[in-house]
This record gives sequence, C-alpha cells and structure tokens, in this order.
Amino acid sequence: MTLLAPSAFADGVMLEANGARAQDRWGGELGLGYALDAGGFSIRPIGGVFVHAGDDDRYERDTFRNGQSRCRDTETGQFASDSKCTNLDVKWYAKLEATYTIPLGPEIGQCCGGRTVLRFTKVTQAVADGLQTRLKRAKEDQPAVFIFGAGHVGKALAQALSLLPLSVSVVETRRHELDGMPGTVATHLTPMPESMVASIPMGGAAIIVTHDHALDFMIAGQALARTDLSYIGMIGSKTKRATFANWLARDGATTTPDRLVLPIGGTLVKDKRPAVIASLVAAEVLCAIYQSQTAKTVSNQEYVI
Repeated sequence: MTLLAPSAFADGVMLEANGARAQDRWGGELGLGYALDAGGFSIRPIGGVFVHAGDDDRYERDTFRNGQSRCRDTETGQFASDSKCTNLDVKWYAKLEATYTIPLGPEIGQCCGGRTVLRFTKVTQAVADGLQTRLKRAKEDQPAVFIFGAGHVGKALAQALSLLPLSVSVVETRRHELDGMPGTVATHLTPMPESMVASIPMGGAAIIVTHDHALDFMIAGQALARTDLSYIGMIGSKTKRATFANWLARDGATTTPDRLVLPIGGTLVKDKRPAVIASLVAAEVLCAIYQSQTAKTVSNQEYVI
C-alpha cells in the first residue's frame, strides 16, 4: 500500500520514493522508471528496491534506564553486534503503471472543463489491503449524527441522512419504532436517551425529535452542556424555544439555548411533511458540520509555525 508517492520527472525519466507494505512488512520503495506518453495514455515501467524489516526476530534491542541501548541475542541472552539488530532486508521489485487522461470538454459532451485521470493497477494482495484500510478509515472518519426519536420525522431523517457520508444513529425508548430502519443506520433502545448524548463523537450532531417535550428538553440540556458538537437541533416552534429557555432557568442550568437550532430546517419553507422537513434538516446539518470542520482546520493552521 502506497502511503506517499513523490515522483520526479525529467525527459520521461521518473524517480519515485514510496512508503509501502508487502507480506505484512512495512518499508520503503526507491525506484526508477520511464514514462511513455501517447494520446492520453501514459505507461510507466518501474524497477527498484524495497527495503523493509527482516524476518529474523532473534536479535532485539534492550534499552536501559540511562537511555542507552544494546543489541541482545534472545537465544543466548548475550550482547551482540549492533549490526545484528539492524535486521533489514532488501528486495528487488518491478511494476508497470498505466493511466489514461480524459479532458472534460466538448469532445465528450462536457462543458465544465478540467480533466480526469484513470489509473490502472494490478490488484495484488497489498493493493487490496491498502484499499480496505482506506475505506475503513474513511468510514471511521465520517461525522456522526444522532437522531433522538424515531417517529415520523425521525424515520424520514434516518432515511435521508443514510444516503450521505455520515455515521447515523437513532436513539429511541420504544422498541417497535426502531423497526424498518435503513441497514446502515445504528439503532439504540434505551429508557434514558439523554445518557446517549455523551456517546456522540466530537464534532457530531444531535437532532432531537422525540414524542415527549420533557424528554426533548433533557436531551437538549445535555447536548448544550457540550461545546464540541457542530449542530444541536430540536423540532418545535418559537413558543417551544421560549418554554425550553424557562425550563433551563428553572432547572438552574448554566447553559443557554443560544446554540440550539429551533425550529429545525429553517423558516423559509412552510411544509410540515416529514420528508420535506428531513430534506431541509439534512442540508442544515451538512452545512453546520462543514462549517465546523472548516473552522477547526483554519484554527489548527493558525498554530503551524
């Protein structure tokens, strides 16, 4: 699996340096190739060396309290030459890479401009493992959205959000309401939905659409106590928002409803059908998550020296 593929070209000659994995061993590739280009096709035969940790586990390095280390023979217990612990293997490799570049223009009925590149690679076990790792990491990195309540609106939300690159969970107190959820949606049956707020990953979203106003308020109170969620929304009206503000004050909460989106889905479209509400809220949540991720990226860049 290639981790990093910097390549340098000079009159068709290509030099590459990659982090790679073969037979469960991580190492580095250093190769030299030649690029042959014609009519959008590019063929690159490449050969080089793959340097990786060897298979000999007999020698290990011991580190002492003073920070120094020595190479030791695990079979005899005696110290050995430091070169024994280097344990590097070098193997030759050869491969053939091919790409086809397609201009996105009038010739193929496109008017947006730019170009797309198709890369052809033999799917070895290492390539397959790399793809599986990338897919798994991409899924794990998907923003989390927790829907509290699986009534008509909750079901419509689960359906709409399940089509997006999000990790969607539905929390309910009623078992039968969780029937028929999309296969990619996680379900949680619990008598205390508010306790699930703590399970929302950082940067996630909470959408509160339960059948009980008091339960809505408890969930929203827990969500507002967190400062790392990108979106907190509750179904309802301006009257419900005022009632919730009074509930917070009466409960002695230190949080305010300032970050709470209520009503959800905006006020432009006056349509109460669950599918319409779900579409509007899905767009609202995506925008909030995107803005949160962008703000976090900018904040991190500000501290890069």
